[in-house]
Amino acid sequence: MKTISDDGTNIDASLLRLVRPWISLRRILRKSALATPKPAQKKSEAQKTHTIDAPKPIASLLLVAFLIFPIQTSAEQKKAANGLAVKTVTVVKQSTYREKRVFIGRIEASRTADTGFEIGGKLASIQVDEGDVVKKGDTLAVLDTQRLEAARKEAAAALEETRAALSLSQSTLNRIRAAVAIKAVSTQELDEAQEARNTAAASVNRQKAALERIDVDIEKSTLQAPFDSTVIDRIADEGRVIAAGAPVMRLQEARTPEARIALANGMADQFKIGDVVTLKNHGKDLPATVKAVLPVRDARARTVDVIFTLAETATVRPGDLVEITIEQASQKRGFWVPLSSLTETVRGLWGVYVIDENTTAQRKVVDLIYQNEAQAFVRGNLTDGEVIISDGIHRIVPGQAVKPYQGIETAGGE
Repeated sequence: MKTISDDGTNIDASLLRLVRPWISLRRILRKSALATPKPAQKKSEAQKTHTIDAPKPIASLLLVAFLIFPIQTSAEQKKAANGLAVKTVTVVKQSTYREKRVFIGRIEASRTADTGFEIGGKLASIQVDEGDVVKKGDTLAVLDTQRLEAARKEAAAALEETRAALSLSQSTLNRIRAAVAIKAVSTQELDEAQEARNTAAASVNRQKAALERIDVDIEKSTLQAPFDSTVIDRIADEGRVIAAGAPVMRLQEARTPEARIALANGMADQFKIGDVVTLKNHGKDLPATVKAVLPVRDARARTVDVIFTLAETATVRPGDLVEITIEQASQKRGFWVPLSSLTETVRGLWGVYVIDENTTAQRKVVDLIYQNEAQAFVRGNLTDGEVIISDGIHRIVPGQAVKPYQGIETAGGE
């Protein structure tokens, strides 16, 4: 539907209500210009035209101002009178709250060993390299045994010599015994022959032990894997003369590693051997079982280590970080509120907007005690059952009229 204005312009009926005040203003300005008395002197046509059209620029400016700063419609006035629609929750006073704490630990191999030779010598060969998987008893490295082989030959010859001496002393002892039986020699000579035979027997045993010691050294010249493992570091190379006990390579047990986490404030006492827990590694769950709670507290950190055995399917490496989340009840009074309801106040304090009996928003300062992903536990000048604004607080100022919508929810905690 269209209507006609006073200057013949077609105006849509839906826009007539908005432009009617400006049309009236233009009429008043036009009448004011026509009613202005004319001077006695005669004016040119250009001057007359200038006098009649003078109000037009003013009306144009007013029209531009109307387009930029539109007059508030009746719907908006009605909305402001009823209050800004806000989402609210009812706070409930709590005597305790459960606090989640996260502790970080490290994955460790079940066993690691810096393996080396029990004797010193020249490193003749290394049979494995870094990254190789070895079984228990596999040969890792070998020392040069030339000197040991020569010493063994010398010890073997000495053993034969002592055995010959033992044989001679035994024959002498037998003859002395026969002579004593016919009283051809004294018992003194028999005693001397007996002790000579015993001395020869001891010499044989000593040479046997020396030969066995050399055999052990030859055996120890071959370094073997103490358990099923992976070679993670090769410390020495062929040709190097190493001392007894010097590490040659580092081994790491091949089976599933363990997790060690240091817990504080008596939280380690919550665990018992065999308890099943869930650890996290890069956001992935790792089922684990409590293997041990160490009976000693760290002198510096004042923590207690808890060792967890991981499942065989766990895909982690020693050195990876894991975390465990532990809930602990705290005996403090306060209220759970949504994080979206908190607003920053002066001096770095936090506040919430409550709705009073006049349905206006009033700000109250609160003390933030604890927060999780969605809620915060606060204490302050709040009362049980009080209604607070839970969202959209950036649109609120103290004393503003508001109107709750979608009902009133109750703020709860964990």
